[in-house]
Amino acid sequence: MRRTWNPRQEFKIRLLGGPDYATRMTCADADCVAHREGWMIALDPEHNEDHQRAARDIDNSGRRFIRLAIEEAMPYFEKHQDDLNIVNLEDMRAKMMRVPTGHWVWVFPPGQQCFKIHQDREVQFLHRDQVSARTRLHEPLGFNEHENEELYKVYRARERG
Repeated sequence: MRRTWNPRQEFKIRLLGGPDYATRMTCADADCVAHREGWMIALDPEHNEDHQRAARDIDNSGRRFIRLAIEEAMPYFEKHQDDLNIVNLEDMRAKMMRVPTGHWVWVFPPGQQCFKIHQDREVQFLHRDQVSARTRLHEPLGFNEHENEELYKVYRARERG
């Protein structure tokens, strides 16, 4: 008996979309760069109403930050780099060079939750046998085990000849 891998079998891992299938994650769980290295926000609250609202939200967010006028920011951070645990001063300098004068910057040190919503999407594990048109849902370990069993059957049949 020659047993081969049935090309009409499908083992699929499918990501489910939408907010109903997502779980919120912390920055640490998502390995967020902002959490790991800190981040900066530049706003012009004196001339822009949206920026005023954003500045108020930042100030009331409960996060740790340093707020400075852009003109004062770079000398301050160069002087206090070690105290503030700034990971990449060159990157911060490049970002600050692009900020227009008159703006304010909020610099958030590493190790705290950023403002982005991180979501981990749910996964569906499917095995479809197209001969009988059956679809079976599996838990992750069961899915892996089932696929391994099918491949082992093919291996043993080829080994026997």
